[in-house]
Amino acid sequence: MLFDLNGNTYQVKFSRTMNSDSPKPLTIADLLIKDGDEFVHLFINGLAKCNPKDKFEKSKGRKMALRNLISKLTPSRFKYELTKEDKTMIWEIYFKEHKK
Repeated sequence: MLFDLNGNTYQVKFSRTMNSDSPKPLTIADLLIKDGDEFVHLFINGLAKCNPKDKFEKSKGRKMALRNLISKLTPSRFKYELTKEDKTMIWEIYFKEHKK
């Protein structure tokens, strides 16, 4: 998932890994920035942990991980504070790429 903010191109990559605390996967949303022809990891990520009693749903995990990632994009961890319009734009791009 790609988006542009303040002249920079960012990418959010989703992945899953198994969590040692639970038999259910952990969903991760990693933030990368375009540097020349490559994307570089910014070491800011959002996590979504599936409760062992819940049924794993890929789309629900991605939404939760993205929400957690966006909440971490504060001036102390990111270059600037996201406006409401920035957050809306990120969610619009997400829902355009991930229909469900």
